[in-house]
Amino acid sequence: IDMLNLNITYLLMDTRDVLIVGVGGTSLIEMYYLSLINGSVVFSKAPFTIDAHTIFNGSATLTYLPYSDALDKLVLVNSTGIYTTYLEPDASWTLLTSSAKVFGVGVQAEVVGDYLVIVNGSNANTYVVCVGSSCSSSKTLPRGLVVGEYSASASNGTHMFLLTFNESSYEALIVAYDPSADTFTGEIGVPGSDSVGLCYGGGYLWLMLKGGSLYKVDFGTQSVANTNIVLPSYPISYGDRLEYYSNKLLFVRDDNTNEILIIPLG
Repeated sequence: IDMLNLNITYLLMDTRDVLIVGVGGTSLIEMYYLSLINGSVVFSKAPFTIDAHTIFNGSATLTYLPYSDALDKLVLVNSTGIYTTYLEPDASWTLLTSSAKVFGVGVQAEVVGDYLVIVNGSNANTYVVCVGSSCSSSKTLPRGLVVGEYSASASNGTHMFLLTFNESSYEALIVAYDPSADTFTGEIGVPGSDSVGLCYGGGYLWLMLKGGSLYKVDFGTQSVANTNIVLPSYPISYGDRLEYYSNKLLFVRDDNTNEILIIPLG
């Protein structure tokens, strides 16, 4: 499962928050409208799905371009290139560029300002940065860092945060990358590199590791705190995803389930 939070303008009249889910093992993209009623998150499934024409098996990923033609465009990154479409019935995909392709399980893609950052998976150490249809040549992560099948990423609008593993020191690290300067600006050690979700919200990173341990990561103070929140399940799949919404975490669980857990943060 791939998912993200997305704010869309529907028919130029109605703005909604949407949860996008790429259904694992299929090519289907489902959408769920989000709303708050008396402080509770309410899901309403959209009346249509989108065919990605690629199987969501960990080697393709979704993100979005919030600045495209005053409407949000969904972005699909796979082994043949970068594609975009609008969220609408009978959506058709447009090839943005074939110069940037991803490979391996655990690929990551984040929009950071005007930049699209794409990172390869399966213990690779390469990434590219795109602006529109123009993409850089392949770049290399610093200091022996690699991205595995359980890696994850998030964006705060100015930086991409990427969960990596240092093959020399055997450390799990979240690194901060500024694509506007093509600079890695910081890092923080975390308890593990097998993640089932990473997101940014409320000024913090939220990291969930395989098995369900949830951590609050503060880059400013370089602190990592276990939230001691206990999940009712034991997530183990790299297809899981975590998103922040209105001081809550939405955990979309793969593991051959259709579960979405709502985790209040207090």
